[in-house]
Amino acid sequence: MLIPIGHENLRGRRWPYISIAIIALNVLAFLGTHWTIEVQSAETGEVESHILMMAGAHPDLKMTTEAQRFVDGFMQSNPKVAASLRSGNREVEDAWDARMRLVEDPAALQSEMDGLCQQYSEKVEGSLLHNYGYVPAAPHAASYLTSMFLHGGWMHLIFNMWFLWLARSWKTPGAVPSIRPSICSAVCWPPWSTESPALAAPFQPLALPAPSPD
Repeated sequence: MLIPIGHENLRGRRWPYISIAIIALNVLAFLGTHWTIEVQSAETGEVESHILMMAGAHPDLKMTTEAQRFVDGFMQSNPKVAASLRSGNREVEDAWDARMRLVEDPAALQSEMDGLCQQYSEKVEGSLLHNYGYVPAAPHAASYLTSMFLHGGWMHLIFNMWFLWLARSWKTPGAVPSIRPSICSAVCWPPWSTESPALAAPFQPLALPAPSPD
């Protein structure tokens, strides 16, 4: 990986106030959300994994529209894992999985799925990543802006801010400083950028059951 350490035209006539403000806002947003997002992602991931295991083992169970959309999207994007979930030829993932494999009553299975769907709705409703990150399955206008201030970790934040700082010298001499790189960041950084934390699949389960060898 190429790591830039400077720019041959780094000297400017004025301080890059706009770039500094954007960097400060990103750091503050990261410090205020990072640990909460980590906890929420772990909690939501566990519920998502259980929904996927239930849906794979018992495809006739009814789900909420929101949960069904999540399951359909995951199964289409991960066909090998989906096949393993549907075949049942996989290792036991946790105590919940071991307990549910012993349940055969359709009513009890549906009740469990209803509870998981309710938990999923609650987790998603209170999720910072869902509400402020860009979610391809359920995009909203504000996320095009707010997703720019969410980062997946320290390295993600540091490299994004470092490249933004280097870009501050990309301006017309004597013109309003930092505006052009700032506009470039606004256009290139949102969801269509591969660096967007929202594209880190906010709805990916915490632990996915890997296909067992044939």
